[in-house]
Amino acid sequence: MGSQEKFLIALALIGVTGGVLLAGEQGLSDPGAQRASSVGDAALKQYPRGPLPRTEPAGWVTEYPSGALQAQLEGRLITRLAVDAFGEVSSCEVMESSGVAAFDQRSCAALVSNARFYPALDKDQQPVKSEFLQSVRYVIPD
Repeated sequence: MGSQEKFLIALALIGVTGGVLLAGEQGLSDPGAQRASSVGDAALKQYPRGPLPRTEPAGWVTEYPSGALQAQLEGRLITRLAVDAFGEVSSCEVMESSGVAAFDQRSCAALVSNARFYPALDKDQQPVKSEFLQSVRYVIPD
């Protein structure tokens, strides 16, 4: 990629109660987009709760697929991340495709490698498996 080319990859947290779907819950409420922010002590002390980002979401997906950039392709996808009781992402599933296979594949690979969480906690404050919905948007600024 040349130094003249610019791109933007935007990440938005979406889903149930603060961007998460706890293991055992059914269905999704109205998934409104949220801005990622640093996790405060108060959020970490809440329970039950879903997984909370341990690392900055803006750093999870950082590469624009070169073929898509050269072709001037843009897109948005929604993924569902399976988060284990240790806060590691065990799998990624594309829930809504961007329509560009390179975006979908690159996003899931990057999210599994880079996304880290404070694990979800059940009512007894025990770490549990959970799911986290993540939106990724590839944009070439004007």
